[in-house]
Amino acid sequence: MDPQIQAKALALKAFLLGRDMSQKTENEIIVLQCLEQLESQPSCAKIIRRQIFYTLILAELFREQDSIVYRKAAMNFGKELEKIKEINPFIYYMRIVDATERPRSTQDFGDFNCAGSYYPYGYHYGEGVSDISDVLGLRTRSLPSWFDRFLIMDLRTIAKAHGINTD
Repeated sequence: MDPQIQAKALALKAFLLGRDMSQKTENEIIVLQCLEQLESQPSCAKIIRRQIFYTLILAELFREQDSIVYRKAAMNFGKELEKIKEINPFIYYMRIVDATERPRSTQDFGDFNCAGSYYPYGYHYGEGVSDISDVLGLRTRSLPSWFDRFLIMDLRTIAKAHGINTD
């Protein structure tokens, strides 16, 4: 598995799961269970990547409230990965954040409450995942077969694949 594509896939999937407001409460509960169970496991690249993934979901779920706390935690996990010469998914997540943040504008007439918010009904670079994939430098023709399957998995299925009980 290409580690760079894996890191980009984790960032993109965390963004998509966190953006699904129809599942916000359920996803938050699942993510907190996952993080709690991961804390008791010995630290290695695989576990740290999973901690980043779940923490980024929280960052996206709470983008309009307390995302900084979760971004900082994910950034710190990412630094741990970099120390052991692994690719950091946090960097790719922040590219997505930059692409989906609504820039400050005079059209808001100085309303700083809405400045810096994300686009709620579409992405800055268009209307679909392929546009966000472009931000990450992903070309759909060159992606491995697991990539699309991963993007459509629900959070419980991913947690189960990680050996985490969310029942």
